[in-house]
Amino acid sequence: MNKSIEDLDVCIIGLGTIGKRYVRVFCENLNPRSLAICDIDETKSIESASQHGIKMYNQTEIMLEKENPNIVIVATPDSDHERPVKLALESNANVLVEKPLATNLKAAVEMVELAKEKKLTLMVNYSQRFVTEYRWIKSQIDSGIIGKPIMFCSKKFDTIYVPTKMINWPDQTSPIFFMTSHDLDLICWYLNTNPIEVYAQEVKQVLRGKNIDAHDGVHAVVRFECGATAMFHSSWIMPDTYPTVAGGSMDIMGTEGFINYSMNDRKLAIYTKDLNQEMQFSGAHTADNKNEKLEGAFVTSVQSFIDTVINCNESDLSGRNTLHITQAQCAMIRSIKENTIITL
Repeated sequence: MNKSIEDLDVCIIGLGTIGKRYVRVFCENLNPRSLAICDIDETKSIESASQHGIKMYNQTEIMLEKENPNIVIVATPDSDHERPVKLALESNANVLVEKPLATNLKAAVEMVELAKEKKLTLMVNYSQRFVTEYRWIKSQIDSGIIGKPIMFCSKKFDTIYVPTKMINWPDQTSPIFFMTSHDLDLICWYLNTNPIEVYAQEVKQVLRGKNIDAHDGVHAVVRFECGATAMFHSSWIMPDTYPTVAGGSMDIMGTEGFINYSMNDRKLAIYTKDLNQEMQFSGAHTADNKNEKLEGAFVTSVQSFIDTVINCNESDLSGRNTLHITQAQCAMIRSIKENTIITL
């Protein structure tokens, strides 16, 4: 394909917190040939367009028809990915969709099949795979230093600001989709295997008391093909006095060692029969401001998508290759409703 970023025309759909981040990445870091944005809330489009000097729309179909992009970024709410992704693929654009791919499996499968039919790239932005410490953990697991990983514990916390003020659609998603997506993907990546069984339970008290019909939090247990098991906690009712809007940790137990990582302070500890080591990570994490530009894993993940499109490759993070993540998440929701173990 003999192309570069300067040959690409980009459209971004959705200008919430993450959509605006995508705008910054393309304006500050990547500089495509053209860039256009779209949000049904015209004030968001006007604000971003005036700030960055780019074209704006409030109807996806009109933008796609006029701009004829070869790259489309979908950053709409979790439950609203299907329509813009399909419209973009039908207009012959390659698509990067913010995680999760979808909140129902039928929609996810149809998007993947359409991308295959159109011979286009559909990639999910699991940006945490590009975080320095998560890649370091992957290298240690692959080296065999902790033996065979057999048990994981993932904890993710958001403050109550997120479902009550930051987003206005908490009842249309779940912490399973909004928060657990990244760690579920990371653990599948670490194990190089897929989930085969899930069981999940919900709590609905705090947000329901605020007239928001959404999970306060979810506990889910997942078993994988290799025999490993993982526990996922995700909740978004942490008091706003918590030091960060989002926090969490991951524990990994191997047959010959243990790794603990704290997202809050970026400290990691690794223990084996011969090793007792603590590490402090620094530098850009996901999307940090430096010299008036964003730096970190989010920027790298977008660049990875662009490289995939330019080189006509299929990414490990394509919709097809990560469909098992959506399948497991949807099984968790079903498990909650039916109060039973779901076999995948």
